[in-house]
Amino acid sequence: MLNRFLKNSNSKMTMRRFVANRRFASATIPVSTHRSVATPTRSVIVTDESGHPRPSRLRSPFIPLVFLAVQQILHRRGFNQWLSFPFHLLALCWVGHVAKTARHLLSRIGGWVAVAGGTMNAVVIAATNGMMPIDPVVWHTLFAGPLMNKERMHVARSSGWRHFLGDRFAVSHPAMVVSLGDFILFAGGLIALVGLSLAFNARRISSRSRS
Repeated sequence: MLNRFLKNSNSKMTMRRFVANRRFASATIPVSTHRSVATPTRSVIVTDESGHPRPSRLRSPFIPLVFLAVQQILHRRGFNQWLSFPFHLLALCWVGHVAKTARHLLSRIGGWVAVAGGTMNAVVIAATNGMMPIDPVVWHTLFAGPLMNKERMHVARSSGWRHFLGDRFAVSHPAMVVSLGDFILFAGGLIALVGLSLAFNARRISSRSRS
């Protein structure tokens, strides 16, 4: 009888401790009755002081220069003219992408002006079987030899809209024949450089004033 009494009393004490622990846990640790809803994650865009997104390394303005360098290498190695044309288009797309996220207004304007000039060249090249039209008279004022060889892939045009958009302006220093699209492209590049320098100076002045 004594053993039964002790066993019952021990079991009752154990049950009381268990119930007390459960009550303490429920009082100290709040149990949420709401179901967790999975929310879609959003990409965080890092912006600068003016609110414009900061360009990443892949948006560097030097990448189009790499594409144009590959285009010229393929030209001078004598590959098919259509093999180098996609690099021209890639450079245009990259310049437009950089101009879209530029910090200064002049940089954005200059970038889109450069895209317009490069697009004029791309249209006339695509319409002339992957080659750039050139005025033969202007060519022979600066150079001697054929218009098309291993290093020069041009086709002669003396009239028409292809002649208007082709290489027909002689530049003596350095010796080259450029097109109207080249002039627009160079002007856009200069405007973009001015905007880039102004944005850099403004950022440097703001950093000095903070310090």
